[in-house]
Amino acid sequence: MKHKALSDEHFADCHTRWEKFLNRDLTKGGQPTEWIDTQCQFCAYYVPLIGKFSEDYGACTNGTSPFDGRVMFEHDGCDKHVFSDDFLQFSVSTSSSR
Repeated sequence: MKHKALSDEHFADCHTRWEKFLNRDLTKGGQPTEWIDTQCQFCAYYVPLIGKFSEDYGACTNGTSPFDGRVMFEHDGCDKHVFSDDFLQFSVSTSSSR
């Protein structure tokens, strides 16, 4: 069986399920400007997942955040955000050239 982290269908299913866990309401337009720099993807404690998930999701590793240990959407955020200019992005090759 192919690893599920490489499956577009599995990713879409997870995204649909995980939307209900967002801290911020990102479904409405016009989010406050201060949210731009406090997105999870720019936090020093955000660790991207692998495969297809690395494009949108990562784990919060900030012990002071109520979201520590949770999978977070990259555009979500919280009050314990610590800005980092070291943007981490990981990916897994989907080629089957083994």
